[in-house]
Amino acid sequence: MSLHAKISNVMCVVVGSGLLLFSNIFVVIEIRTALYKRIIGACLAYHLDKSSLLQYIFLGDYVDRGRRSLECVCLVLTLKILFPRKYQILRGNHECKGINRVYGFYDELLDRFEKEEAERLWLGFNEVFSWMPLAGLVGKKILCMHGGISAYLNSLDDIRKVLICFIFNKIDYRYAPNTVRGVATFFGEDAVIQCCEKLKVDLIVRAHQMMMSGYGFFCNRKLITIFTAPRYQPEAVGYSIRTIKLIT
Repeated sequence: MSLHAKISNVMCVVVGSGLLLFSNIFVVIEIRTALYKRIIGACLAYHLDKSSLLQYIFLGDYVDRGRRSLECVCLVLTLKILFPRKYQILRGNHECKGINRVYGFYDELLDRFEKEEAERLWLGFNEVFSWMPLAGLVGKKILCMHGGISAYLNSLDDIRKVLICFIFNKIDYRYAPNTVRGVATFFGEDAVIQCCEKLKVDLIVRAHQMMMSGYGFFCNRKLITIFTAPRYQPEAVGYSIRTIKLIT
């Protein structure tokens, strides 16, 4: 058996195990307080602590953020498979077929496998992505997602209805259509305050937008954006954060 065939078989095991695991998870995962939480933004599982006291929440974009999307997504899925209670994996906008078909993941698979096998793996991974939860609620007070909030979000039960918003929305000064992407909306400080009041949360944690320092606060620290993909752009040399640590 060739090396590529062996690697492909391993990928199929990871995909199959991941699909079985995520198909039993709700669209919103509730994470108890107690112990530590460490939240990781876009891409790559750097500085993973072996301490049993730590739980990790990944905010999405495991592919399309570098030249090693396959290794990155397999690492994240393997961690979830081996330690399902320690690692919580949320869906980002690049965990969508229409996005990762264009922005690198599909082409990476084509470069590394025969076309038929690459197609099979790509479809398999995207099936797993489609079952990933969209949001995490830590201690009922900290809401985590990849993209952002929505004007139509009145309760946690509404999250499935506003999937696009949770993986695509971006910060601006008010709710407004995102004419650049042609999908989802921007949201501002008033929206953050209203959302926190409606859902009775103290903090919103999201990723999706590059931060030159690796993170950025918004709305009097009611929202934090973290972006942890190193070397994403040459000028972004000051990534001072890989994870954020919550003690709850």
